[in-house]
Amino acid sequence: MAGTKQFDPEQALQSAVEVFRNKGFAATSMQDLERAMGLGRGSIYNTFGDKQALFLSAVEKYHQEKQAHLAEILRDAPRAIDGIRFAVRNAAVEFCSSESHPGCLIGNTAVERAIHDGDSAQLIERCMDQGIALMSEALIRAQNEGDFAKSRDPGVTARFILLGVQGLAVMAKATSDAKMVRLVAEEILRSLD
Repeated sequence: MAGTKQFDPEQALQSAVEVFRNKGFAATSMQDLERAMGLGRGSIYNTFGDKQALFLSAVEKYHQEKQAHLAEILRDAPRAIDGIRFAVRNAAVEFCSSESHPGCLIGNTAVERAIHDGDSAQLIERCMDQGIALMSEALIRAQNEGDFAKSRDPGVTARFILLGVQGLAVMAKATSDAKMVRLVAEEILRSLD
């Protein structure tokens, strides 16, 4: 049938996420994307737009997956503080899962693109705001459960935790010392006491 896509756009977009996460925006060529996505340039442009539009879609997809995963961890934890602790420790383990771990696409984009590209900056700000809101809700729940001091500001602490997790991603890219990354994660969690 004419006009029917012969590929799965979601799977193709997931492949683009991995390329951008590993190489960044500037170092990724259209040939890299064509090869990874298994598509010709015309199919990429017709489905996703130009490289910039594809990149923004890839960052959005990555964010939605990570946000949903964090929400599940925080929601399913017996106590909010347990969910927060698990999320930070899990991030440290993930970032140290291989010597060449690409880090976090959100953090990578903030460093590489946000200063030069307004669309990327707006997307990263929205992603961070959503992450902060989710973590703040968990901290408020922890306050209500008696595990986090009522005198503490959940919004500020949520920002600190998420900034710390981004720092873990950068640290894991810069060093092969997984033990140190885990120790820093524990220090981030001590800030909740």
